[in-house]
Amino acid sequence: SQVRGKTDFDKIKIPVYSVANWDGWNLHLRGNLEGYNRVASENKRLRIHVGGHTEAFYTEEGQRDRLQFFDHWLKGKDNGLQDEPPVKMFIRADKKKQVDPFTSKTAGVWRTENEWPIARTEYRKLYLSESTANATDRSLNDGSLKSKSDRKQQDREIDAGVHTWARKMAHQPVLTYIT
Repeated sequence: SQVRGKTDFDKIKIPVYSVANWDGWNLHLRGNLEGYNRVASENKRLRIHVGGHTEAFYTEEGQRDRLQFFDHWLKGKDNGLQDEPPVKMFIRADKKKQVDPFTSKTAGVWRTENEWPIARTEYRKLYLSESTANATDRSLNDGSLKSKSDRKQQDREIDAGVHTWARKMAHQPVLTYIT
């Protein structure tokens, strides 16, 4: 049987530890971020990692973060959790060096923030545009994001950093990345 209904996020008052994955953008990331924002708990944490969905749980840092949260809320330990910002996210380094070939780890740094979405976020409208390359074997990957529309009829407007574009584009052709 299938359970249907609406989650009453405003009724969730217990401490929440939400772990999201930048690489799970097509499903899990959105759910984690929206769930984190909607829960009414004043004691919530958001951790956003990269890579596989499970490997971050088994890293030394992942275990340390998790134990700090659970030790504080389940065992009552005063371990500094409340002194740290509630949002911790991994920021990738230069896209040319996404993966360190010697360690197979994604290059980047961990950063903390006081809220999600980040208050200083600057939302910009971007446009999907055709690639200017005149290749004979065009790919579904040809295209780019631009701040100004080249052709208003053919470009598809999206809101950068916000998932509302998915609803706008539900039945429209979109730029697809295939590996």
